[in-house]
Amino acid sequence: QNYLKKIINFLLMQCKNLFLTKINPTSTRIFPKMILDLNQVSKTFPDGTEALKNITFSLESGDFCVIGGANGSGKSVLMSLIAKLEKPTSGKITTEYAGLVFQEADSQILGETPLEDVCYSLTNIGLKPAAAKENALHLLEKVGLREKADHNARTLSGGEKRRLAVASVLALEPNIIIFDEPFANLDWKSVKQLCNLLLELKSQGKTIILLTHEIEKILALANRFLILHKGEIVFDGNPETGIKENLENYGIKNPLVEYKNLKDLFWGDSL
Repeated sequence: QNYLKKIINFLLMQCKNLFLTKINPTSTRIFPKMILDLNQVSKTFPDGTEALKNITFSLESGDFCVIGGANGSGKSVLMSLIAKLEKPTSGKITTEYAGLVFQEADSQILGETPLEDVCYSLTNIGLKPAAAKENALHLLEKVGLREKADHNARTLSGGEKRRLAVASVLALEPNIIIFDEPFANLDWKSVKQLCNLLLELKSQGKTIILLTHEIEKILALANRFLILHKGEIVFDGNPETGIKENLENYGIKNPLVEYKNLKDLFWGDSL
């Protein structure tokens, strides 16, 4: 219940932020060059656990950043801080409006049908029902769910639920889209569909942060690669250099054991 409450509060906060942006034409959130900046960010929990230690990096509009790391490396904590679900213990985060696609897509579904779910986001930013429905159908078409607009959202496949979550996030027009372990529990077909959607978002110039330990499925799309290990950034650079690191030391399977080069690290249609 607390987790669901946190998600609902997050969505309502993002709706409010988007509404304020739309009524303020001088807002700096519209196509900024520097879109995210973390400076010496740390997070320590009440029991003394240091989840993140002195995290410093920045992103520009249009970046596609893959953050790799084993389970427990601090990826989800970092995501929560960027999305403002949590506050850092120390350090500073300057970020534009960020939308979040959770690993557990079920927890992000608020409507009985895909159409109702996307409309929920749109009506909360001020659209009237007719306009919300029109926009929602367009977004469902974009993520390949138009034909299932009136289906029971809870009976969708794992991949379809994840794409529905993307549609609901896109409805809020975020400057940054964060994906937390988007390939978790998906079959090959669903992974391929999601990869193709990510390729489409990249082609539209969306700024994307994707946190995963399955870098072999998506790294070819990235222009930036960070490795998180035990709460610290141990690599920050381009993917070409990153895959030459001893990734096994950080709990990441080296994709070059099975693939020839960086361009092979994409499970969607050919680039």
